[in-house]
Amino acid sequence: MNSNVKFRRQNKKIVYFVFLFPFFFSGLIEVFHFPSVVKYVVDVCVCILLLTMMFKRRPHISLEGNIMKYWILVFAVYVSCNYIVNYQSPIYFLWGVRNYFRFYIFFMACIYYLHTKDLTKLFQMMSMIYYVHVFVVLVQYFVLNIDQDNLGGIFGTQSGCNGWLNIFQVIIVTYSILRYLNKESSIGICILDCGSALVIAALSELKFFYIEFIFIVVMAVLITDFSWKKVIIIIGAGIGMVLSVMILVRIFPYWADKMSFKSILDMASSEKGYTLTGDMNRLTFFSRSRKLFLKTPVKTMFGLGIGNCDYSDSFLFLTTPFYQKYNLLHYTWLSTAFMFLENGIFGLILYFGFFVAAAVHAFLYAKGRKRNKTYVQLTQIISIVSILIGIYNASLRIECAYMLFFTLALPYIIRKDEILDKKIIKFQMDQRIIDG
Repeated sequence: MNSNVKFRRQNKKIVYFVFLFPFFFSGLIEVFHFPSVVKYVVDVCVCILLLTMMFKRRPHISLEGNIMKYWILVFAVYVSCNYIVNYQSPIYFLWGVRNYFRFYIFFMACIYYLHTKDLTKLFQMMSMIYYVHVFVVLVQYFVLNIDQDNLGGIFGTQSGCNGWLNIFQVIIVTYSILRYLNKESSIGICILDCGSALVIAALSELKFFYIEFIFIVVMAVLITDFSWKKVIIIIGAGIGMVLSVMILVRIFPYWADKMSFKSILDMASSEKGYTLTGDMNRLTFFSRSRKLFLKTPVKTMFGLGIGNCDYSDSFLFLTTPFYQKYNLLHYTWLSTAFMFLENGIFGLILYFGFFVAAAVHAFLYAKGRKRNKTYVQLTQIISIVSILIGIYNASLRIECAYMLFFTLALPYIIRKDEILDKKIIKFQMDQRIIDG
């Protein structure tokens, strides 16, 4: 077998492993009692993928794929130059780079080593894992009496696990709705996927999922071809939302008067903070950060330097003095606040610009598409939802983000295969001309 083929297959296996790792990480720790440092195995895999992409012949990546690669490089140069100005320790810098750029490396590795046929396999795996996840959630809630932030299904029972749960359910629900609207799946499967996700959102008190769900339904209706199926989706989504909120209010009665848009906005913009103790909040982090730390225009534009506000749960030497002093502000709970503190307005523009660029490409690439359109439409929606998630919590900085970055790579993988197919067809035609 050709050595290049063997090489690509080995790297594809690594991509598969990194993609599937978030689904089994919590189980390894909570059920099989693996040490939490097991997650750094994925870092080794990501480093291997980076090295192979740097020193091996690149595939037929599209122009748009290369634009994303250069966007990442520009961001890397920016944070590097910014850190030199705000120098503290190279260890902090490397740790900060690791916490952001591992997902970009994985994104590019998906484009390099995956093919369209792999997408079918991976989504089939996700669908099977999802039903296992639903079963585990029901056992945790009804048998083990676990709820709220500790109800995570296959993602465990530690506080914050519902951030992982949220990303997984967003992808599954979006994929299921799009497949139904594109006549690739039945209404029964769509109801099962969406209904179970809404019930789990109520049991885990994951109120933000309702906002995401409404956005997903609206976007899916707007970007798919006209069909009466859309009417069914809209009616079904409305009924599902009402029933889910009723379950939520019945389990957690104190939310009865707080489910309006105004109440949610007031909570997100409260000067009392996220926990009502004066910490950062989702819509006030900008003013609080400027008032406390980024007091000059230069600091506001460029921040304090990547890694200089970071921390580690596993290694104390990676925890910065800034975090030790100001961690009670809970800026680490919000991706936007974290990025703004370390890299300023320019950093936020480059960071979220990546998701905007992925959305723009997906929208342009979806026009007139007949094949694989569900995958492209999935990227259209998830790329924008990713920005909402970045405002909502810090999920974009932890291992569950590998799921999101995989979905962002879908149009580039499909486009790469189409370019390769055209080259193969051209080569075959040229051979026939020569042979003839």
